[in-house]
Amino acid sequence: MAQSSYDNLLPDNTTTLASQGVSVQNHSYGVAVENFYGLEARAYDQQVRQRPELLHVFSAGNSGNQPAPAGSYAGLAGVANLTGQFKNSKNTLSVGATDALGQVVPLSSRGPAADGRLKPELVAFGDGGTSDAAALVSGISLLVQQAYRDQQSKLPASALVKAALLNAADDAGRPNVDFVAGYGQADALGAVQTILERRFAEGLATQSQEQIFTITVPAGTHRLKATLVWNDPEAAANATTTLVNDLDLTLARPATGQRWLPWTLSSFAHLDSLALPARRQANHRDNAEQITLDLPTAGTYELRVRGYNVAQGPQAFSLAYEFESGLTWVHPTRARNLRAAESALLRWQWAGPATAARLEYRPVGQPTWTILAPSVNLAQQTFRWTTPETTELAQLRLLTGAGTVESDTFFVARPLALQVGYNCPDETLLTWARVPGATRYQVYQLGATHLQPFRLVADTAVVLTAAEAATRHFAVAPVIQGRVGERGSTTDVTQVTHGCYVRSFLPRQLVTDTVRLDLTLGTTYRLQAVVLERRLADGSFQTVQTITPVRRTSLVLTDPSALAGRAQYRARLVLTTGQLLYSAIEEVFFVPSASDVLVYPVPVVAGEPLTLVGPRDQALHIRIFDLTGRLRLERTTDGGTIQAQDTHALGKGTYLLRISVAGSREVTRRIVVL
Repeated sequence: MAQSSYDNLLPDNTTTLASQGVSVQNHSYGVAVENFYGLEARAYDQQVRQRPELLHVFSAGNSGNQPAPAGSYAGLAGVANLTGQFKNSKNTLSVGATDALGQVVPLSSRGPAADGRLKPELVAFGDGGTSDAAALVSGISLLVQQAYRDQQSKLPASALVKAALLNAADDAGRPNVDFVAGYGQADALGAVQTILERRFAEGLATQSQEQIFTITVPAGTHRLKATLVWNDPEAAANATTTLVNDLDLTLARPATGQRWLPWTLSSFAHLDSLALPARRQANHRDNAEQITLDLPTAGTYELRVRGYNVAQGPQAFSLAYEFESGLTWVHPTRARNLRAAESALLRWQWAGPATAARLEYRPVGQPTWTILAPSVNLAQQTFRWTTPETTELAQLRLLTGAGTVESDTFFVARPLALQVGYNCPDETLLTWARVPGATRYQVYQLGATHLQPFRLVADTAVVLTAAEAATRHFAVAPVIQGRVGERGSTTDVTQVTHGCYVRSFLPRQLVTDTVRLDLTLGTTYRLQAVVLERRLADGSFQTVQTITPVRRTSLVLTDPSALAGRAQYRARLVLTTGQLLYSAIEEVFFVPSASDVLVYPVPVVAGEPLTLVGPRDQALHIRIFDLTGRLRLERTTDGGTIQAQDTHALGKGTYLLRISVAGSREVTRRIVVL
């Protein structure tokens, strides 16, 4: 899959896409509302005909409240507002957006296309609007392609991928099809199952010829659904009618002679007409047609595809079908867990009339089920539930008058957060919190394309060699009752912030009357002692405090015998292996009295700044006299703790510096300028 840039609204080069192996291209962008079939729309239809396995997925746009600016639907409120004429193409997919409950969001752009064709074809959840929804459908399309390629060792025609997606979609909005939600909410599982269960057919249509595909409807089917899709030849730019090859789909029951036609919408340019429910009648406008039949009698049926008007034939087509029945859990599943103590949206699919059911929950291995809701409407297909604060394998079930349907076993847990204890040149320590009930932990390492199992451990820590840590990205998951739980987020273990034991070493205050330094460690593993050292004038370091044993990762280090003036400190870490590690060197200005002032360097080179360190947030009144008593300089600082005094105006010699600290006594210092 690849994304496309809106810098060029025409299709990317066909040869380039083929050489890069692109079979799905996502177009999550738009321009102004455009409602016509232009050169861009024509070019996309032409490219798909040239490369039939290529599927383009467009975001419908976020202009659902705007009218069409021109064309047959000009001025009609909230219809025909796709953001770009390229989205009016026939052989692509345009996708609208829904919220978490499956309701189409108000700003999602709507159809019809310029010539009355059904747009958008699908809707999907889009937290960020139709751009997110289109990206989601692009991903689902890849899964459908992969399922087909695993069977057939080649890519499917994009018409078949579209047929599977449209046929599996869950009804949203008005019954059957409409210009707001198209064929419905994208259903990834249903679309992939269509391919895996081989519920599809392909063929070639010619003028006036009919092909028949026989299917057997099992007993208990709530709804039979079939969808026909073909990649139609490109029409002329600005054509008022764009369908070139017109195929017809019919459902027949040979035993009774009954026939059913596809659902077709009114395209008449009036708001009332566009809002009418779909009717069963021949569709001579769209290159996708769908038939549904509720509560079909079990037995043999025929799907008939006829070339009604094949101007440029023969025309390849794809057909998908399914038998909807019963109740199926969608979320949670064995692969999709629930977060502990969070609001979760439970989902199921229900093919049947509005029916009440009891919703229950239990931890795996417990005999008793807890009632979460005594009565839920299965037709709503969702229920919001705040999960317990726990870590356990669990199940849900729905009880109806017809029976009980249990979910897969799933985890209720918080994802494990992986911590980097230290990242040293020779090794790296990874740690995580212990999970109640977990017997082991699966550590993952990023491989060439995805996370792969790296090491299975019983402890809550693992030590990596320098070569292992060089792969950078790791994650961890608990193993409970033989099942691997939800994997936590991936951590880059080489980030500088992790440090080699030392996360941070900073003075509590830069200027202070009590020297305190805060030391934060990543771990106490193998740590025997922490030593605070002060730098001496000769460059060596003197021990001023020792902490052993080290029981916490956050320590406050102090110098009880600090000397007035500027001092430098470091933390020395002593490991049980005998190895010594050092923090960075930090400086502190120790001012023992609230009225005292530090002055350095003395002597100072002429032209170099003289630094004055006074009490915090106190203004200093500074006067400099030469030895004759003449005032050479006078100023009052702005209250900053550390001040720089320019010495350019002073010649070489000895001076008296008198400093008054905000009404306190005057401090006198002798300075020498070299």
